[in-house]
Amino acid sequence: PITTLTYQEIMTFKHSITSTLRPINMISGLILVLNVIACAPESETRVSIPSETTQVLPLEDITVEQAIQIMESDSVIILDVRTQDEVNHGFIEGAMHIDFYSDDFKEQIAALDTSKTYVVYCRSGNRSGKASTMMTQDLNFKHVKNLLGGYQAWSKQ
Repeated sequence: PITTLTYQEIMTFKHSITSTLRPINMISGLILVLNVIACAPESETRVSIPSETTQVLPLEDITVEQAIQIMESDSVIILDVRTQDEVNHGFIEGAMHIDFYSDDFKEQIAALDTSKTYVVYCRSGNRSGKASTMMTQDLNFKHVKNLLGGYQAWSKQ
């Protein structure tokens, strides 16, 4: 069987690595992945590189500085996907809260306007990355931006 990895799958995997591993572990993980791909027989591994006709989903990782610029210049919805306890300890002003761990999280997200621009954050960027991917891949949101480093990075600015 041929394993096909799309550009989006590679980017989703890259995002999960960068948001969960420390930089040194990330490099080790990337080397491991590249070795697995390099060692697989060519007949079993095929990586698809996006062409001009391939649609890249509208998910973007942004820094705190970029988030501030976007919030000042655009009409955006700030989406906090942390638990209520985390929100009680601080939040970005004006943020809408939907707990990533709630049983009906996907349904609550699906009820939002998919054409709006969203800046999604959690504590460190892991849950918001997963939520952002779900929003673009599963629910067809048009403009989703994941805040790298989450509220931890925001609170340091």
